[in-house]
Amino acid sequence: MAAKKGVSFLLKAGNGASSEVFTTIAAQRTTSLSINGTQVDVTDKDSSGWQELLAGGSIRSMAISAAGVYKDVTSQILIESRCLARTLDNYQIVFDGGRTYEGAFQVISVEYAGEHNGEHTYSASLVSSGAVTVQAGGS
Repeated sequence: MAAKKGVSFLLKAGNGASSEVFTTIAAQRTTSLSINGTQVDVTDKDSSGWQELLAGGSIRSMAISAAGVYKDVTSQILIESRCLARTLDNYQIVFDGGRTYEGAFQVISVEYAGEHNGEHTYSASLVSSGAVTVQAGGS
């Protein structure tokens, strides 16, 4: 399989309508997705000193982070207002080749930075709430 371009790995926000339309959060430079599962430790004295985990007992979650240049005020106000409102909104992560993860996420932080001789940047962090669907794409 050929390497994929990072430029095609995008965070998209839903519009909240009944026929959801997703729009790319503008001016992203980096996007990351973390798929997590917490373990349920069932180790006891009969475990012979080895940790034992409960199969299927973990809590699954996803975390998304995105960062970029503050160019599109509309995208940034959307993310910022959702963070301040503490709402659960639909988002997509789209990979090169069409694979997507989609579900309800809460924006838990938004940060802005700017050096006196550099660009104005932003970063945002999101965490999932409920099931996240996976849509297989091409290669």
